Amino acid sequence: MSLESDEEYETMSSDNEERHDSDISEEKLFVDEALAKNKLPSYDGDFAPYFQNLTTAALFCWIYKHNISTNIIMRPEFNRDHIMAYQLSISDIIWNHGTLWAELPLFGQEQLMISEEIYQCGDFVYYYDNERKLGRLRAILLNEENQQYRLRIQKVLDYSDLPGTFKGELRQNRSLSGEVWLQDEPFLIITTSQISEKVAADTLRITEILYKHHTYWHIRDATFSYQHPSEYISIRQPPSPTIPVYKLFLDIYYDDFGTFRNVYHSLGGVYVQFGNTPACQRKLLKNHFVIRFVPFGGNFNEFMLPFISEMKEFEQGKLMEVNGQDAWVIASLGVVTADLP
Repeated sequence: MSLESDEEYETMSSDNEERHDSDISEEKLFVDEALAKNKLPSYDGDFAPYFQNLTTAALFCWIYKHNISTNIIMRPEFNRDHIMAYQLSISDIIWNHGTLWAELPLFGQEQLMISEEIYQCGDFVYYYDNERKLGRLRAILLNEENQQYRLRIQKVLDYSDLPGTFKGELRQNRSLSGEVWLQDEPFLIITTSQISEKVAADTLRITEILYKHHTYWHIRDATFSYQHPSEYISIRQPPSPTIPVYKLFLDIYYDDFGTFRNVYHSLGGVYVQFGNTPACQRKLLKNHFVIRFVPFGGNFNEFMLPFISEMKEFEQGKLMEVNGQDAWVIASLGVVTADLP
């Protein structure tokens, strides 16, 4: 192009300088190019070297994942102290689900030798707690500090143990024919020395379950009780009793992510973690294992079929070489995490 006058040239130059100054002021806040090595931040910790802490790393991911305008964060009305997170009470989670994992043969110990007799999770037993009582073995627990076993017991009540509001001629007559009542939470924790003997389940008659709700006792039909995992899960025993057994708790999670900035077509990532590892190890990037990437338009169900087939094999147990020694490995899916159905 040709300029008609020096005055017009000077005007355009002035406009360009103003825009250039504006661009420079914005670049002071946000840099959208690779930094020189000497300008890279240097932090120590779990989020080094680019982030100082979890908050800055999380905000960075949130901004770029959802294309949040940085103008919002730079506004004077934006108060970082108002940023908060909500989480479920860990006490509630443990209360509702903490007993389940120990009961699962896939994750917990399913049997234990006591006084030369094998006791399995789900067995009915007599135990001593000031007097001889009947209960059900829910789980076998190992105290890591002293390597002593503890047993989680569910109470089984006689007619005399029922609250007065549930006593009557009908239940009393049923108790005379051998009926007992299963009590829901809370469970007892006893030592192996308190176990007396095993009871055959087919000799017991249980039609009702006693449970407490809002400090009041209630009774429900036994058909509405959740099954103990031992009733519907069976695993193969190792080929030799001397072979070490390893049980792996797998956590699989799936999420889509944009391959580059605002590109519409996303890529699906499927990852696996081992829940047996300590929390300090699980959060490390090297312990997040990528199974596969599902391309845009790919069928997630078809992708999962080989994984499910392999998991079914591991649930039954598989002989593998671990550190140069044969071991019986049982792996099962314990948690699935995803943000959409």
